[in-house]
Amino acid sequence: MEYKKSGARMLAAVLALVLLAGCGIAAGPAASAGEVSTSPADDNAIRVTNVDELLAAIAPNTVIELAAGEYNLSAASNYGADTHSSYYSWNGVYSNDEMAAELVIQNVDGLTLRGAGLEETTIAAVPRYANVIKFVGCHNLTVTNLTAGHTTEPGFCTGGVLNLENCTDVSIDSCGLYGCGTLGVQAQNCSRLTVVDSNIYECSYGAVDVHQCQDVVVSGCDIHHHGTREGQGEAMNIFSVSYGEGFTVYNCRIHDNRAQYLLNTSFTKNTLFLSNEVLSNAFGAKVFTFQQYGATVDGCRFEGNDVSRGWYSGSGIYAADINGNALEGAELAEMTLRDIPPESVSPKPADLAQMTEVPVGDEVLVKTVDEFLACLGPDRTIVLDGELFDLSTASNYGGIGTEYYFWQESPDGPALVIHDVSGLSIRANNTASGGTTIAAIPRYADVLSFRNCDNLFLGGFTAGHTKEPGVCSGGVLNFQNCNQVMLEKMRLYGCGILGIQASYCSGFSVLRTEIYECSQGAGQFFQTDGINFVDCDVHDVPSPAFRFTECGDKTWNGEPLSGRNGMYDVNTDGTLSAPMYEDGAAREESEFHGGAEKLVNPFAEEQNVIYGSDTSQGSFAAFIQQAIVNDDWEALADRIAFPIQFFTTNYSFVIHDREEYLKMVQDGYFTSPFFEETFGFHQRISETDPTVFGSCVYGNTCLGHLIAFTSAGNTATEDNLYITAISVVTPLWPGVSVTEAQAQAQVPPTPQP
Repeated sequence: MEYKKSGARMLAAVLALVLLAGCGIAAGPAASAGEVSTSPADDNAIRVTNVDELLAAIAPNTVIELAAGEYNLSAASNYGADTHSSYYSWNGVYSNDEMAAELVIQNVDGLTLRGAGLEETTIAAVPRYANVIKFVGCHNLTVTNLTAGHTTEPGFCTGGVLNLENCTDVSIDSCGLYGCGTLGVQAQNCSRLTVVDSNIYECSYGAVDVHQCQDVVVSGCDIHHHGTREGQGEAMNIFSVSYGEGFTVYNCRIHDNRAQYLLNTSFTKNTLFLSNEVLSNAFGAKVFTFQQYGATVDGCRFEGNDVSRGWYSGSGIYAADINGNALEGAELAEMTLRDIPPESVSPKPADLAQMTEVPVGDEVLVKTVDEFLACLGPDRTIVLDGELFDLSTASNYGGIGTEYYFWQESPDGPALVIHDVSGLSIRANNTASGGTTIAAIPRYADVLSFRNCDNLFLGGFTAGHTKEPGVCSGGVLNFQNCNQVMLEKMRLYGCGILGIQASYCSGFSVLRTEIYECSQGAGQFFQTDGINFVDCDVHDVPSPAFRFTECGDKTWNGEPLSGRNGMYDVNTDGTLSAPMYEDGAAREESEFHGGAEKLVNPFAEEQNVIYGSDTSQGSFAAFIQQAIVNDDWEALADRIAFPIQFFTTNYSFVIHDREEYLKMVQDGYFTSPFFEETFGFHQRISETDPTVFGSCVYGNTCLGHLIAFTSAGNTATEDNLYITAISVVTPLWPGVSVTEAQAQAQVPPTPQP
């Protein structure tokens, strides 16, 4: 999905001005020039006592000993000016101060900065939008026995503590690195970096973040209270690693943090997480998330952590122990602390579930769900030889899959995701109506999802959620980034919200397929080209049956559908027409707001009954309103059950999990002027009284135990509000479970024209 970032940048700039203004920052006294002296303890060291002396001493092959005291960099006599030095400069940063700059130490080989001890020597920076020190192009660098951070006035930062770029052979030893800095250590394009016996704490984004780095070791460190400082939201990742090789966290104590993830790796080989104590942390998304490669996790102790969101994100990639055994959440929770030196470990990829070997192009007959899952892979045809394939009966349901499928968590059960396969066909042996069914129990997940797949064929079977009464927020078939897809003689039924959802696909053919009883339409297509429907039976779905957004080359029974956008209903004779009112008047696209139903004010009567008898905590709508006023999107995310299906005025999409939701928030998707102008999400919240009309909460509407994101509307009345998405939310009152909330959830009535 492409997110709109320009609004986020604009919002960040405004917040920067407001937040920095409230930091209470003062420049402090100017540093006095002093004589540079030689330490008697080290004849080659230069002893300094103030900022100007420190800066003057920066040079290659130099040991600088910092005497006890605070070195406030903004007090330098040449702060922000031309330094006339080859080895350090001031980098201007955005701030509302008259002068704001960060110290950049550059192109120095063999430099050591040595303090008198963590409690004795502090290097501090005032500007909250600057790194405390940035090192560029430095080699054989040592920073030891000191503390560094932004000055300790309350406030918010967008700058980190130590930032390294294009550096090699770096040692950060026995240091204290603290927030409000965003990150304790941030490195780009570095190699052989060690962070040893250090205290990293109270940062707003996380402890260590490295990108395109090799051979990074974090050892013997105390890492705590990230994302917990006053004025901070939840941190992002305690450790974040991307596009590198060789990242080790060993013998560290990681405790009392509040973050989305403990370890987030992307395309990084040879990640080791060994012999660490992970205690009393709250992980708002998952504990681990991996892309492309997993990590070796062993000898650790996990205790007292909030892991209620689960251990793994939905990438299908797992951690493994030192023997390569894939680890489920229960095994991680029961792991015992023991010393495993990193040099004794050769990282192994996780052993995933066993796959059945199928020769290229062959057919394989399967009679059970386990056999079906074991055969998923490229260049083969799977023939379903049975009446019901209930995915919840899989022996590894919700556990570890293979390299071609995984189970994605949803609020009421795991969902099957098939990914990165080419040439896969799945068809029924018995193609009679109802002869073969693939069913899913979770109502808040799609029945079958396909991601990054090519040359797919599905034919002859029925797919849908189990038939028990209830509401859904999941669809039947979902395709993302798939090419050359064919569905033939399928039966796709509700209570799934949509029979087919496709995004970023091409070559999509649906032949002689029945789609019925889905609650929000037959199909939604976004940025998908080459869509071809032939002899399909679509019935008992709401208007519009189909919606196409930015889709080219579309045909229905051989007739081209003009334009890249459009909405259609299916007539009884099988032809398409524009959506109409019952009296025959044409309905405009703007009236649908994504094809959703018109909102009826749920707060008109008996609000206490809706929200429970304990009114001391206020209405749920008021809570949501306050959370958004305070930009506390994490609090809102904590109340939402994922996935959420969105229908906007221009296209539809799915937010699969909390991580994706918060990513969209961070990118300004819900807060940018773009979104306000395009979708009307920003209502006049200051003019809204939730006790009078509680549904007007900045574009979000609460319906009992549901939250619906709405587009357009008038804060003074309930008219002209339209639901764009619905998700079960956890009530504020204790003793009510998500399951109970789901059972109580009601879909708003269909509007009368």
